[in-house]
Amino acid sequence: MSYSKYTFCTFIIISFHLSIGESWRNETRSGKIFSIFTLVRFENNACVPNSNSLSSGTCYLSDECTQKGGEASGTCAEGFGVCCLFLAECGKTYSQNVTYWRTSTTSPCSIKVCKCDPSVCFVRLDMTRLDLYPPNTDTSSSTNVASQCTTDVMTISSPGVPPLPKLCGRNNGYHMYVELSGTDCIDVAIIQGSTSYSRGWEMTLTQHSCPSASTPPSGCVQYYTGVSGTIESFNYALGSHLADLDYKICVRRERGYCKISWLAPTYSISGKVGILSPAKLTGETTCTTDYLIFPDTGRICGSQFPGTLPSPSQLGGTIVVHTDSTEVSAETGTKGFSLSYIQDNTGC
Repeated sequence: MSYSKYTFCTFIIISFHLSIGESWRNETRSGKIFSIFTLVRFENNACVPNSNSLSSGTCYLSDECTQKGGEASGTCAEGFGVCCLFLAECGKTYSQNVTYWRTSTTSPCSIKVCKCDPSVCFVRLDMTRLDLYPPNTDTSSSTNVASQCTTDVMTISSPGVPPLPKLCGRNNGYHMYVELSGTDCIDVAIIQGSTSYSRGWEMTLTQHSCPSASTPPSGCVQYYTGVSGTIESFNYALGSHLADLDYKICVRRERGYCKISWLAPTYSISGKVGILSPAKLTGETTCTTDYLIFPDTGRICGSQFPGTLPSPSQLGGTIVVHTDSTEVSAETGTKGFSLSYIQDNTGC
């Protein structure tokens, strides 16, 4: 759950006690006027703007919204507040529940997002659109840059947290959780190369507090909820997985469920330098360069997925994704993965 602060508004209601008849003059002379103070309290929760393509803002008093550098779009809290939008600009720092970041011609363009409260432990990036120049396609063995983001790149840093995926290519509709470990802020930056391309981005950065059912366990970069779903590798839409990645994908165990099964309509992960195997491969000695690690199974690579992969003993909802930094010609064309999962409550 995102952290919510409170706004207090004080309204003064003055009521006059007017007497009838002869006592009226005396009552008036003595000035019997009573003041009643009514306190209106509302949370700085998410709200829906009324004239903007963005889906969510934060509810503040009008003056607060202006002071914090936001833009009012509609009302909230039964008209006592305004739906305040925070549109990030390059080089600036933000500490709101929800911050939006849109395409800029400035390069590099970086923003800093800081905790709005000490209880915040994650910032979630929802990439409505992230369309950057595709990864490098130079597969000569002397360069070792194939599948790397050498023209455009988005980087995220959070001190004390393991390196996060560097992204390029097309990643529309994906998300990432950035953990805040011993620090109050994260830095997000996009570098745009000089090569012509229809690049652009539109992101929502939402702060999440711990503990919360909507917040992932520590170490999870992607976190999926629901009894079933689909998970794709970064840059899946452009047909090649990215190089030099190490991150965890987690699935929340839903109430009443204790098992999970995995199925991959598309699975194309090179195991070692050489021609991509047309079959499924497993194990640490076979899958040495690029692979996924599944609970109860271990490493899986190759160009096929081993049917429906169950985790029979428990809800094994964590996958490790690893790709090395030395993609070469024999590994080119590996599309990545599209995984489907379904949770099972049989025997729970």
